[in-house]
Amino acid sequence: MSDNFPFADIVLLALIAAFIALRLRSVLGQRTGEEKQRPGWLRDTSTSDVTAVTVKGRNGMGAVIAAEPGFDPDAFVVGAKTAFSIIVNAFRIGDSTTLRPLVSDDVFANFTKALEDQTLEQVQVHAVVDAQVLEVAIDGSFAEITVQFTSDQELRGQVSRVLDIWTFRRRLRSTDPTWILVATRSAAQV
Repeated sequence: MSDNFPFADIVLLALIAAFIALRLRSVLGQRTGEEKQRPGWLRDTSTSDVTAVTVKGRNGMGAVIAAEPGFDPDAFVVGAKTAFSIIVNAFRIGDSTTLRPLVSDDVFANFTKALEDQTLEQVQVHAVVDAQVLEVAIDGSFAEITVQFTSDQELRGQVSRVLDIWTFRRRLRSTDPTWILVATRSAAQV
């Protein structure tokens, strides 16, 4: 720069700094309070600001949507129907490798014991006719959704319509999209 105009040098450097600051702001943006929460290793994800909530029927899906933005109830039901078929058929052929990541430790232990004891008769799912949400529960950082499946299942060569009630569980705001099967019960044959 010039020795004759030290004031002009300072003004020029200030203009360059202001230009860089404005460019950074336009590229990086500014906080508005509406930013998405980013999962990070510094943030405590073990607790949630959601207290215990239990709602009967599909209306409870709103509680999950409120606790976890981006949750899609229709996609959940489609995924639950797929999981039902995969789990029942994996159980039927004794495929514990497929079962393990889809079920809780307790359900896996029960399935494994039943396979070893051969106490359950093997069924084959021909079609999942319907899946209805019976109950939605949120407790702290976990959500549980209970679904009633209506399916056509074959047992001893005879196909009948069967109602099964399964409960899936998932940690809210988890990066893992898998809902784990935590409870099963058979409702009845239709």
